[in-house]
Amino acid sequence: MSAGDSTTHRAPLALRLLAHEWGIWVSLGRWVSGRRHGLGAGRTGFGYARAQASTMWALVFVAVVETVMLALLLRPWPVAHLVVLVADVWTLALLLGVQAAAVTRPHVVDEETVRIRRGLGTDVLIPRTAVLAVRRQLRLAGARAADPEALELDVASQTTVTLELAAPVRVQPVFGPPRYVRRLHVHADEPDALVAALAPAPRP
Repeated sequence: MSAGDSTTHRAPLALRLLAHEWGIWVSLGRWVSGRRHGLGAGRTGFGYARAQASTMWALVFVAVVETVMLALLLRPWPVAHLVVLVADVWTLALLLGVQAAAVTRPHVVDEETVRIRRGLGTDVLIPRTAVLAVRRQLRLAGARAADPEALELDVASQTTVTLELAAPVRVQPVFGPPRYVRRLHVHADEPDALVAALAPAPRP
């Protein structure tokens, strides 16, 4: 995790909310330009946004229809028309930004670390040596009793990969207090590829 990310995680809630808002617009820019955050030499990205894409596009379609309809209905009242139009366009940008953040901020694996993320809301950096075990495991959100030592980063109400850690790691979400977890249940579009990337190399 970069120094900037760490500072953001220690900042008061108001500043974290502003950083989150800024991240939405930055993510839109990265999405348009086809760039991914955190990738580089020796780093491999693993996406997780595919499962939620159909839902997000459906919401975007509804938002567009609502924007057009309200714009037509409120034309006789310019002030109300402008206020509602700005709010609708902001909502539309927010929906697109949520999907853009998921697309442009994949899980990242390199030789020393694994970075587990879900959009702009969660970003956990874990040393590879701290990963005791990794396995493909389909879990439906809310289908099991809550585990206080586990972090569930479901996408479209499911996770597909489970990581077991040697020691608890600190997680600071944008909303809510920090917590320490020993297990992470995450989603990946290609779970087998993520498991293979994190599996220990076979001994000679």
